[in-house]
Parts: sequence; C-alpha cells; structure tokens
Amino acid sequence: MTSYKLVIKCGNYAVLVDLHLMAQDSSEHNVWLSDQKREEICMLLKDTVDSRVKQYLRAHKRHGQGKQTESAKANPLFMQGNDFHISAYFVKRWVNLRCIGRQQDSDLRVFPERFVICVTKLESSPPPWVSESVAPL
Repeated sequence: MTSYKLVIKCGNYAVLVDLHLMAQDSSEHNVWLSDQKREEICMLLKDTVDSRVKQYLRAHKRHGQGKQTESAKANPLFMQGNDFHISAYFVKRWVNLRCIGRQQDSDLRVFPERFVICVTKLESSPPPWVSESVAPL
C-alpha cells in the first residue's frame, strides 16, 4: 500500500487528506495511479469535502446539535471507475491542529476531521481476443 498526504482548501479550511493506493496483487507496485489521476480523484471528491465543511459549519453555528453530524461521518462513500474502486470517509481528529504560515493565510484553519480515500485497482479484464480464442467450435 502506498500512501500520500494531500491538502484540499475549502473556504477558510484546509482539509487534510490521506490517499491510500492498494493493488490487488501484493507483488504489484502501487505506482499504477498517475499524478494526473490522483488530481482527478481529488477534484471528483471535492464536492463531498465542500458539503462536509458546510455541514460542519451549520452544526457549529447551532452549538449543541453536533450529534447530528456524527452519523454523516460514519457513512463511507463508494465509487467505481473503469480502472479503480474508490472508498472515502471522514475520521474525527482528536488533536487540534493550527496553520502556521504567511500573514495572508492567517484565517486558514485545519478542518477537525481528516478525509481518508482508499483507491483499489480493479482486476483488468482479459483482452477481447482471449475470449474469442477460447470459444467453442
């Protein structure tokens, strides 16, 4: 398994992302996903991150209805593309982190949950000529 640490900026929040690449075969190298595909996956899931941050902000404004957001975090998201399967979910961070940086980013805060994305390469289907050659005569 290969892991990458990424950040998705969503409003005034920096959402920390753990991207885990898993191959079907343990001998297979986990560099099968290109940088471009990793960016596409993050962009594909950006709407999910945006909606989670908005949900957090709404619950945070209501002070006391935080239990309502707990059930939303427990439901993982599953997606399947042509070459891979994606499962993603939020995990509560029990340590408060702060952004330290330039003056212009002084309003940037670390989102209190991290976003975990697991990408599994699907088994490739055999080429069409293989199934044709095995067909009964």
